[in-house]
Amino acid sequence: MGVVGAPAVAAYAHFNSHHWIPDLRIPILIMFTAVTWRMRVWFTVSDRRHWMPLPVPFVLIGIFLWVAENVATYFGAWEYPDQEGVWRMVHLGESSSWILLVSLSFVLVSALMRHRTSRDSSLTGPTVAH
Repeated sequence: MGVVGAPAVAAYAHFNSHHWIPDLRIPILIMFTAVTWRMRVWFTVSDRRHWMPLPVPFVLIGIFLWVAENVATYFGAWEYPDQEGVWRMVHLGESSSWILLVSLSFVLVSALMRHRTSRDSSLTGPTVAH
């Protein structure tokens, strides 16, 4: 998993232990930002290629998920205990949990894809360029 391994393990551990230990979302988010800031995501709009630092889409996706969570609770897909009887917006701080989940998911999928690619290439043998 490389440099993103430590914050990924910390995020996973935090998701499973946050009821017994202090809230460490912000320090873990800072770790993710520190190790991924120089990594880039490339995308194309029309015919132009653009890039952004990897933490930016993590934050954007996390915030969009938080908005979707609010829409879903507003329309009654589920409700949290503090929403019984009257709808209240989900606290903005919960977006940090979504950002952590997106970051962790990205690391896990990347690791699995890298493992799958190396496994598939080892099955087919070396590739020779002509």
